[in-house]
Amino acid sequence: MAPRDRVDEATADRLRFLGEARTVAAMDLWIRSAGRPVPPGRERGGPASTGPAARRAIEAEIDRLVGFTADGRPIGLPGAAAALERGGRVPEHHQASTLREWTFYPEHDPRGRSTEYERTRKRLVVTLDRPCLVCDVSRSTLGESAKNPFGARQMETHHRMIEWALTEAVDIKRFNAKVVRRRRELDPSDATYDHDFSRDEMVAWIDHHEDNLWVLCDVHHRAPYMGIHAITRPHWDPQDLVFPKFWNRPPPKPAPPG
Repeated sequence: MAPRDRVDEATADRLRFLGEARTVAAMDLWIRSAGRPVPPGRERGGPASTGPAARRAIEAEIDRLVGFTADGRPIGLPGAAAALERGGRVPEHHQASTLREWTFYPEHDPRGRSTEYERTRKRLVVTLDRPCLVCDVSRSTLGESAKNPFGARQMETHHRMIEWALTEAVDIKRFNAKVVRRRRELDPSDATYDHDFSRDEMVAWIDHHEDNLWVLCDVHHRAPYMGIHAITRPHWDPQDLVFPKFWNRPPPKPAPPG
């Protein structure tokens, strides 16, 4: 096959892909799943199938990925569609999702806690006894089960806006425009932000300034299903706002194979 033919075939395949993925959500999910759904009876790499059955299979897979049929009815949750059709409510449920991500880190020095960082961490965790932003446990209450509902073992600090390892990837001009000047507008009385930062000032701010450090317990910092490093922010952020009766709801165990 000539190179031109291969380019044309790739273009045609891309156009078919765009035409079949009728929503951006489905397209994104297909890409992350390494390709569009394969109709029943067809193996990847086999001959193309474009008949009505294949088209219906692809449409059904789009519906499953997006969570709604083409006419807007929800699918995929047990009893959800029937409940809504009856005017009822969607039952309590867990929803599983798989996230794969790549994070770029520029070349950097090995992580070492600076004296200034340790001083700030001690001030926040020990001197001020700041509580976890989510569950309110603090260093002084770790041993009290009533005040430590998630069984945290220690208090930690989290680089909330810019991770330390990303320091050398941050553009000082953008940092001044999007961080320093915005904070200056929010609080003109704060002398920290009354001038644009030099690069050295930015590096120090990222490393140990209190505005870039959150106090979190180890559970809400690193634990599966609850830690800020383990789940996406849309799911992490509301944890401090929900009723305590919804805390510690473990996900269902996977069904045994077979």
